[in-house]
Amino acid sequence: PLISMSIGHRKLDGELVKKDTLRNIEESGQFVVHIPHEGQADLVNQSSAEYPPNVSELDELGLTPIASDVVSVPRIKECRIAMECRLEQVVMLGRPRALNGLVIGEVVRWHIDDEVWDPQRNAPSIERLQPLSRLGGSSFGATSELVSLPRPDWAAKGIKS
Repeated sequence: PLISMSIGHRKLDGELVKKDTLRNIEESGQFVVHIPHEGQADLVNQSSAEYPPNVSELDELGLTPIASDVVSVPRIKECRIAMECRLEQVVMLGRPRALNGLVIGEVVRWHIDDEVWDPQRNAPSIERLQPLSRLGGSSFGATSELVSLPRPDWAAKGIKS
């Protein structure tokens, strides 16, 4: 499967430059996407600080890097789901003062903690995972209430393709 994310630029010494994450992905051709849980909201927020390039966010936040299976980039032990990815492409979008890199990667290995795996559904349990999403700026989304909707059956409605 493919995954995508948008990574902005930042100002460094008055100049607009690529964020370290985007630069590292472009240089290595690999990355790991983690799905944090609601209890990690403060850590996720703290990781968004504009650390200098020579400072490790993992060290600063007390997170544990562990070896990935397929890519050379380490993953974070404290995250319940991690996706090892190989870079497909980066598409630069936006205006010169608001550039973003749309990163598209292929997921080559999944790591899903047994604690959140639901063997009956053969999938992660959203209720156990309690995923946290960044919505933009300082806003985050939590799954305190799940909504499940059945998929529509267009054929039953008499709609022809």
